[in-house]
Amino acid sequence: MSRIADRADSMARSRRYCCDRSVGAYGIAVLSYGDGAAGTLQHVVIEGETVEHTRTGQSETVTVNGDVTDFLVADNRVYDTDNIGIDNIG
Repeated sequence: MSRIADRADSMARSRRYCCDRSVGAYGIAVLSYGDGAAGTLQHVVIEGETVEHTRTGQSETVTVNGDVTDFLVADNRVYDTDNIGIDNIG
């Protein structure tokens, strides 16, 4: 995956920087905000991916966020991004 950018990036010069909260995009996102065990994502694997040349703004390039269990993030290449490369939140 390459050249991922939020649409807001093209709307105004001030939105070209990661400090602007109106700009946000993900290269790879695993997001789960379920209700109890039924809403949990399990056995997620992000492996051997290349994510490059991204403009994610306030967001992470690769993220696992929320109610996610038993996951693996390994052997990935993330470069030339304007914010956090790989993040696990939640």
